[in-house]
Amino acid sequence: MPASPTTLGKEMAIFAVRLSRERKKESQVEIMGKFAGAVGNCNAHVVAYPYVNWPDIAEQFVQSLGLSFNPYVA
Repeated sequence: MPASPTTLGKEMAIFAVRLSRERKKESQVEIMGKFAGAVGNCNAHVVAYPYVNWPDIAEQFVQSLGLSFNPYVA
């Protein structure tokens, strides 16, 4: 089957539309953070400072960075 001709302008327009779609998706992504150690249960934190309420401190710290807190991580 013979190839159909195209133009650079058309291909650039396709690229621009696709890029615009992806940028819209990117702006809707929720950026999440954690501060609960390697496996997500604050073990090292508690060993170092056992009398600190680590879940609350972790949430405050992550939110202070402008991120959404994710308490359940692995």
